[in-house]
Amino acid sequence: MSTQTQNPVVNAVGRARRILRVHYRDHQTVRGANLRDDQAYHRAMHRRHLLTAHDWGIVTGLALVASGDDAVVVQPGVAVDLYGRLIVLAEPVAIHQADLEGFEGGLEVEIGIRYSEQTISVSRIQETGVVFAATTVLEPKCEADYLLLDPPPLAAPPLYLGTIRRDGSIMENLPQKLRRTARVYGGAVISPDERVRVTLDTEAENDSRRFSVATVDSATGALHDRLMINRLGNAYLMGNSEVASPTPDTPLTLTLYGLTLRLQPNVPPASASPWRMYTATGTEGEGDDQRFFNELRIELFHPGTVGDPQDYRMEIYNYPGGSKGGITLKDAQQQRKPVLTIVADGTVIVYGQIDANQILQAPIEADPTDPRFLALLNIVQFNEGLEIGIVGAKGDTLNVDQGAIPEITIKNHSIGAINPVTIYVDVRTAQGNPLRGSPFKLKDTTLEAKETKRISVVEIPTDTARVLLVTVVAYGSTADKDVMVGYKMVQVTVNASE
Repeated sequence: MSTQTQNPVVNAVGRARRILRVHYRDHQTVRGANLRDDQAYHRAMHRRHLLTAHDWGIVTGLALVASGDDAVVVQPGVAVDLYGRLIVLAEPVAIHQADLEGFEGGLEVEIGIRYSEQTISVSRIQETGVVFAATTVLEPKCEADYLLLDPPPLAAPPLYLGTIRRDGSIMENLPQKLRRTARVYGGAVISPDERVRVTLDTEAENDSRRFSVATVDSATGALHDRLMINRLGNAYLMGNSEVASPTPDTPLTLTLYGLTLRLQPNVPPASASPWRMYTATGTEGEGDDQRFFNELRIELFHPGTVGDPQDYRMEIYNYPGGSKGGITLKDAQQQRKPVLTIVADGTVIVYGQIDANQILQAPIEADPTDPRFLALLNIVQFNEGLEIGIVGAKGDTLNVDQGAIPEITIKNHSIGAINPVTIYVDVRTAQGNPLRGSPFKLKDTTLEAKETKRISVVEIPTDTARVLLVTVVAYGSTADKDVMVGYKMVQVTVNASE
C-alpha cells in the first residue's frame, strides 16, 4: 500500500468554490441574488490579484504612535490580510490604559488589525479594519499564505502591528515580532516614458541577469544595461561611475577585489593589513622630534620564509591603444609595459626615463647632498651674488638664550637690483627631523645694488633649550636674468634659562 503526501496548499485550493462570472441576457429580470453574485465575482478576482501579483501585509500607515495621555494611537492606513481582503483604517484609533486592564499576563500587549464587515443600514455594508489588543502572537502562519477559500472566513488572524507596554510606551525591535509589509511580484518595472527599465529576473537560459537597471542611450535610443547582477552574484557597472561621500566628514570605503580604499584620512590600523590602500593621519616621534604626518599607504603582503617576496608586488603598467585605437583588451595585456614596480621586500624599480624637472620655483629642503639642490648650485657657486649671514654666529655655530629672536643678514654683491629675493628657512632637530611646518618661506624682499638687509626670523623656535640645525637659502635674479644664490647652514644652541 502506498501513501501519498498531502499538500495543504493543493487541498485548500481544491476545497475552494469555483469562481463563476454572472451571465446577463436581454429582458432578464435582475434580482438581488444576481447582483450579489456579480459582486462576489469581482471581489474574488480582486483578492486573487492581491495574493498573486502582490502579497499580504501592511501597504501603508498603521504605525503606532505614543500619545501624551499614556495612550497609543494606531495611525490610519491600508493593509491586505492573508485572504486577499483590503483592510482600510480611515481614522486613528486610540488604545487607552483602561482598554488594557482586562488582559492577563505580563506587561507586554500586542496590537493587531483584521478585516471586518459592519452593517450600516439595510442597503449598506462597511468594509473596515478592527484593531485588537491581546497577549498572544497575532501574526499569521506562513502555511496560510495561499489560502483562497471562497468565501473566506471573517475571523481571519489579525496582522501584527506592534507591541506596547501597559504604561503606554512602544516596544520596538522585538525578536520574531517584525511588522510584515505587503510585496509586489513581477519581472520588470518600466518608467512611464519607457526610458528606464529595472529587470528583476529572467528565465531565459542564455540570459544570466538576476537584476539589472537599463537606461536609454541618448545617441542610439536603445536600452542599455548600466548596472547588472548575474546568477553567480557578480555585479557589473557599465559607463562612467562617480563615488562620493554622503557628507564631507564621513569617510568613504571602497572595496574592489580584496583591496580597500579609504577616500578620507583615518586613524592608522593597530597592525598591518596587507593589500589595503588608504590615507592615514597622525603623529610620530617623541618630544622635540614629534611630527605630524598625512600620507597615502599601500600595504603589500610579505610572505616571510614561506614564499618569495618577488612574487608579492604592486605594479603600474602602461597599456597601449585603447578603444579608439581598435586594440583588444587581450592584445593590450600582451603589449603592456611596466612603469613602476614595488616589491614586498622594499625594492623599487622604475622603468623608462625620469624627468626631474629641475626648474626650482618652490621651497626645497636645503641640503647640499640633495641632487636637486646641487643642480641649482651648478649654475653658480655658494653665495655668488647673494651672501647670507647669521648675526652673532661664530663660524657654523650660534648660541642664543631662550626667547631670543635670531637674525640673518642678506647682502647683494651684484651691481644691479634684485627683485624679488625669495628666502626659505629649514629648521630641524639635532637628529635631522624637520619641525612641523618646516621648511617655511620668509616674506619676499628686494635688494638694491650692494645693499645689505637685516631680517628677524621669529619662526626659529627658541622657547625651550635644545640644539637646532638651521639652513637658509635665498635666490633671485637681476634685470638681465642672472641667477643669484645665497646659502648658509648653522647649528643653533638654545641655552637653558637660569
